[in-house]
Amino acid sequence: MRKREHYIDVLRGISIIGVILIHVICALGGTEASKYYVFYLGMTRFCVAMFFVCTGSVMLNKTGIIDIKTIYFKRVPRFIIAIFIYGYLHKIIRIVIGNIDMDVRDMARCYPKLFFTGELELTFWFMYAVIFIYMILPIIKVFVKHAGDKELKLFLTLWFLTSIVNALVNSDIVPYFRVWLNGNTKLAVAYGYPGYLILGSYLLQKDFSLVKRIVIYFMGTISAIISICEVIYRIDNGMDRTYTLFDYYSPTTIFLTIGVFVFIKAVIKGNSKLKLIEFLGRKSMGIYFIHTMLILVLMKLNLPVRESPCSVNCWAYVLIVVILSGLVTWGMSYIPLIKKIT
Repeated sequence: MRKREHYIDVLRGISIIGVILIHVICALGGTEASKYYVFYLGMTRFCVAMFFVCTGSVMLNKTGIIDIKTIYFKRVPRFIIAIFIYGYLHKIIRIVIGNIDMDVRDMARCYPKLFFTGELELTFWFMYAVIFIYMILPIIKVFVKHAGDKELKLFLTLWFLTSIVNALVNSDIVPYFRVWLNGNTKLAVAYGYPGYLILGSYLLQKDFSLVKRIVIYFMGTISAIISICEVIYRIDNGMDRTYTLFDYYSPTTIFLTIGVFVFIKAVIKGNSKLKLIEFLGRKSMGIYFIHTMLILVLMKLNLPVRESPCSVNCWAYVLIVVILSGLVTWGMSYIPLIKKIT
């Protein structure tokens, strides 16, 4: 059995904090509310992608074995049940706080349709993407197991080039290119997220020299700066914010994700002293399910946290949500039935 890599838990912990920050910013008005929020969003674009990278690192290592029976008859069904239950709890909370003009009985009748059509919380798109990822894991595993270093590099090169196509499709910079592809290419789902799994497997087994790491850090930093500047430019010029370079499958996000992964891997050797971050990483899926419910409640309560030029209000909400969702998830882990689906 492969030993647990502490830096993977740290990466997941950092990522779940980043995801909470993203969703708090959306609840507080998004990029329209403050340019500080643009900066925060630019620095956290790696968070969602990192979850896929970490999954690839854990599940697609060369020595590990994927049990198809466990994937298809235990993990996927449990995850579907978890989405169903937590999705319903979100709807109930929205009814209670007055976000939905519907009573509980009406919601109970229409909820199955909402679940099967994916009309749950906006954040739940990630849950459906994870189901897709788990369904194709055994196939990707076959490729990774038999692919050599050259084959992996070839795949990742083509994958990166496709990310450029994805950016062009989602932009208004080259309108004819968008029309040619009809603007409907779902490259992120069909190719982008699975590619992050293979990227995770590749980064796990690679040890980069100091010089190469410095280049990777530089590319990641520049990518974040470019994506932030692009959104600020769009805001200042009244342009449609299509988030071309903020997209989870854009070249800038890829470079930023690689930079963060390589940095944390290089810094954390052996046991990590970031025990709290590791804890959040191990409980990240449960926290992902719960944190948006807490954000809904907190925004309804309208906590008297003062706003400042540095957006202290935003970080105060993030801290509260992180602490509460961590505590709730930890407490639920002691309930056997709930532990199986979280």
